This record gives sequence, C-alpha cells and structure tokens, in this order.
Amino acid sequence: MRPYFELSIKKAPQSESSSSKQAQNSADGYSFLVDIWKRLERFLILGSEGGTYYATERKHTKENAEAVIECIKDDGVRVVTKIIEISKNGRSHKNSPALFAMALAISLGNNEIKDLVVKTLPNVARTGTHLFEFVNYAKTNRGWGRSLKRAVSNWYTSKNLNDLVYQTLKYRQRNGWTHQDCMRLAHPLFPIDDVTPVYVKWLFRNDNNAVGGLNNDLLQSYIKLQDCTESGAVELIQGCKDISWEMLPTQFLKSTKVWGALLEHLPLTALLRNLGKLTLLGVLKPLMKETEFVSNLLTNKEILKKSRLHPLSIFVALRTYKNGKSRGGLEWTPVSTIEESLEEAFYLSFDNVIPTNKRILLALDVSGSMSWGNVLGVENFTPREASGLMAMLIARTEKNHQFMAFGHKLMPLNISSKDSIETVTHKIDNLDFGGTDCSLPMIWALENKIPVDCFVVLTDCETWAGDIHPHQALVEYRNKMNIQAKLVVVGMTSNNFTIADPDDGGMMDVVGFDTSTPTIINDFIRD
Repeated sequence: MRPYFELSIKKAPQSESSSSKQAQNSADGYSFLVDIWKRLERFLILGSEGGTYYATERKHTKENAEAVIECIKDDGVRVVTKIIEISKNGRSHKNSPALFAMALAISLGNNEIKDLVVKTLPNVARTGTHLFEFVNYAKTNRGWGRSLKRAVSNWYTSKNLNDLVYQTLKYRQRNGWTHQDCMRLAHPLFPIDDVTPVYVKWLFRNDNNAVGGLNNDLLQSYIKLQDCTESGAVELIQGCKDISWEMLPTQFLKSTKVWGALLEHLPLTALLRNLGKLTLLGVLKPLMKETEFVSNLLTNKEILKKSRLHPLSIFVALRTYKNGKSRGGLEWTPVSTIEESLEEAFYLSFDNVIPTNKRILLALDVSGSMSWGNVLGVENFTPREASGLMAMLIARTEKNHQFMAFGHKLMPLNISSKDSIETVTHKIDNLDFGGTDCSLPMIWALENKIPVDCFVVLTDCETWAGDIHPHQALVEYRNKMNIQAKLVVVGMTSNNFTIADPDDGGMMDVVGFDTSTPTIINDFIRD
C-alpha cells in the first residue's frame, strides 16, 4: 500500500462531475444526489430512507417508507429482488425493514409482484419469528387477502418435515400470532403422500399417538420432555442436539442439570446471552468442568472466527456479566474465570473486523456530559466509554486514521493500537472543552490540507456551537479538497438527532449506539 498522503485522488472542480454517481444540483455543482432507489436501499439497510440509523426499535409505517412505495409502483419486481439480496447477504443488520417492505409489496403490488413475494418469502422470513413479523405487517396494511394466504401457505409447504418441526417448536409465538393461527388462516396444502400433515394435525390437537410413527428425533424428544423427570430431560438433551432452551417445559427452566446438558449445544451468541443465567443457576462455578468448557469455548480462535461476532458484541456481554445483573431483573455473582475469558475473547475478536482501508478522521466529543448517563441502545455504557471503544476499534483495524478531541475547540488525541479500552477512556477523562461543534473536524482538515475519506463524529448531544452547519462544512471540504468525503455523526443519547442532508448519499446519522453500529459505519465508509 502506498503512503497515506500519496493515495490517488481524482481531482475535479465542483462545477464538474468527479464520479458517475454524481448529479448536478440546484447550485450548478455536482454532488451525490439520492434517488428513490438509493432511499429504498437506505431503508432496507438502516430502517430509514433519510440516511439515519436508529439503535432502538422504531415502528415502521407507510408514511415513513415513501421511497419503498414509490419503488414498488415503478418496478416492484426490482424491489423484491433488492429486498432478497440485502436480507440474504446480511447487509441489513435488522431484518424488520426487509419484512416490512415485503409486506408492502404483497399489499400494494400487481399480480406479478404478489406472485414473486409468495414464491420468495422463505428467503427473507427465514425463521418462525420472521414469519409472524411479516404477517403482522401485512395484516396491518391490507388484511388477510388471497395473496397473503398463498405466501404464508408457501412458507410452510416449502419446508421439509425436519425444518418445519424445528421452526414451529422453537419459535412458537410472537406479536400475538401462533403457527396455529397462521395455518388456520392460510390453509397450507401439503402433498397427499407427505407425512407433514400428520405433524400439523398434532400441532393443532396435540395427539401424541398420531405421531408415534414419525421418524423425527426432535419431535419425539420434545414430546417426551413434556412429561419426564429431570434426569430424563438431561438424557434427552444429550441425545438430541436440536433441543433448544425455548423448547423446555416450564419446570426445567431453572434446572441446573438441564441447563448443564444444554451447555454443549448452545451457539456462541446464545451462550453470551445466557452467561448470567448459567451463573445464577450454578452451572458456572469456580473450578467446575462446565466453567472450563465455557472458558475454552470463548477463547477458541477458530470458533470466534466462525461466529463472526463483532468485538462490541463481546464487550457488551463482558460489561453485562461483570455488572452482575440484567435488564430482566436477574442477578448473579460473576465468576472471575468467565470474566477473564470474555476479556480475552474481546481482543481476539478484532480479527473478525474487515478494515475499510479508507482514511478516517474520528472526532470524539469530550464535553463533561459524555462521562455520565447511558448510551441509547446499550446497557451500562456511558457515551465516553462507547466513543473510547469506537476509537480503539479503528486504532486496531484501520491503518490510515487520525483521532481528535473536540467540544467548542479541537485538538489531536494520541490513541494507538496497543491501547486498551481502559487506557483510551483514561486519555479522554480529563478533557472537557465545553460546547459541541460537529463542524470542527471538517474545518480543521481543510485548514491543514488533510486528505480524509470519512469523518466520524461521536457526540452525546446535538451540535449547536459554531458558525457553520456540519453538512455545509463537509460540502466546503469536498469542494476545496476535491475529495468526495463522507460524514457520519453518532448522537449517542439523542432521540431526534439528524444533520444529514437526505439528498446526499455521503452523509449518515446514527441515533444511539448498539452492537450493530460499528459494522454499519464500516459498511457505509466502504460502500
């Protein structure tokens, strides 16, 4: 790779286009204008079409999905194809926007579009929970029409017996819907010679005798689980790895032995979510073999790599576990071995982050309010800790970076790839510059002729200080430096934070800070 300051830049005045993605604006200059198809893509990836990602759940309505509706009217087949592409490739960090858009397509589209949704729904609604969410959106938009019945029916009939058993037993209900409700309204027709109708009959009537001859280990184990001893449950779980904790009868949900048996089958993500419960129930104790098993699992490089877990996800699990209590009210005494393993897993997981290889200037708000309160979207996180973690991520994964501290003024911040989260936060603990001016990074980079591909600004409040708006400072930087730089502003505690020009594809707001935020920012910078 060539040195930082020698990277090639296509130079052109703002009066001329420097990219095929640009268009002429009202001021006779060229910028990255966002058409309805780009807005559709934003909605599917971010959950909003105006360039804002919300860390907390937001209710999707027709009113805030105008671009989706316009695109359906223009070319609904293209819309459904785009939904499938983004959802299957994992570009959308929440599947809700994709499911909502599919519901709009089947509600508002013509017969060709409806047929395509019917055919492809299983590609987007990949779990029973996804199906319930789709049904809820579709029913709200139009009700139970013929096309919705066909789509739901196809979701069930497209699955073999093993898949259907797993989906219906693990994801039994959500949003007020059950599989019995959906099937009762959709009337799925299975092949006459198929054994699946036998299972469906059991699902409705719970007649165990009717499925006695079905060759399905999970179903037979599930039936036995409902009426067996604790030791019997352990034996069943050991013999059938597909049994998940969601399938357990109520009497076993607090059983130490049963959860101990489940331990070996838990996916890494599920394990992280349940570490507190496992400790509370006594499955994880000092010097126990179960604790050693979990410790080895958490620090296994190959398993971590396959899991693709982001360091932030592990750090949140570490912070929650060390805190000794969950949002649901569970309390436990942390086991030091598990804490140490989580911390090691955190540092090992940096190998899971794909660098953008772009030139990034990260500006951290160091006003006093950053040191207190909670980040919107993550428990037990102050804005300062979240910004320190983001700085640490960039320092360890990106070669071309610059860190700045700002309030009403700006200064360089010395953060290296060798810093821990503790040392990073310590470096910014004693800095307090007062007011917040998010335009300062662009102004400083322009004044000092620093080439930047993306400015990332982390703050706890809306920008208010300064003589120029951030988006205006960005445009001026692009104009004078001939670099089509991007801007990301993360308002970690703001509910209505927005500075991005909705017609500029190079600007993005983030409201809150959750485990998906770093990945979303990376994808935006890389795109």
